[in-house]
Amino acid sequence: MKEEGKKQSPFKQKVVTFKNKQWFYPAIYVSGAAIILIGAMLFQLVTKEPEISQNSGQEQTRTEQQGEKVKEVAVEDQFVRLPVADQEKAVIAKKFYEASADEAARQAALVSYQNQYMPNTGIDVAMEDDSTFDVIASLSGTVISTIKDPVLGNCVTVEHKDGITTMYQALGSIVVEPGTPVVQGQLLGTSGTNLLNPDLKSYVHFEVRKDEVAINPETALEVAISDLVK
Repeated sequence: MKEEGKKQSPFKQKVVTFKNKQWFYPAIYVSGAAIILIGAMLFQLVTKEPEISQNSGQEQTRTEQQGEKVKEVAVEDQFVRLPVADQEKAVIAKKFYEASADEAARQAALVSYQNQYMPNTGIDVAMEDDSTFDVIASLSGTVISTIKDPVLGNCVTVEHKDGITTMYQALGSIVVEPGTPVVQGQLLGTSGTNLLNPDLKSYVHFEVRKDEVAINPETALEVAISDLVK
């Protein structure tokens, strides 16, 4: 008897059957194409991540720049204020010398030192009860000098925008240093005295200048710094 041929396993028979189908090889091609397409999409997503990170950095930079602009506008819109913390109890003991004022006002605004008279280029601010008080920054800016003058006493000068400076003289103490940025209302020191107005027990001589020219601080009070530069 002839030996019967070896029978194929059911699994191999199914494989042969599938291969004989007309749709078998096209299905393989389509599946392969789908895998390649998915791989390409994943590759694009991976390569785009640094771009997204860069865009985020640019957005952060724009936000910071906008914050600086807002801060700058806020400083320009500040109003000049008396350099004392307790403004309700403050008095102006000696006024700014105005050439256009009447004779009595001009004489009252003269400063006497060693038998010489000179116009007061600022205002002398004291308390009603002659007590010592905190001297604060009239405007935000940067401290450009702190000196101890034998005649003027302890002095602080703060620089602002567009040639505006404020000066604080006759201080009893100073708590800031040159180069220190200060905000409006920040403590600069305490009131004191000097040789130009020895009759006052404790005060601050306050000046506002535009390009080194003295401005009457009383007329500058409650005026926006942006208007002072016009």
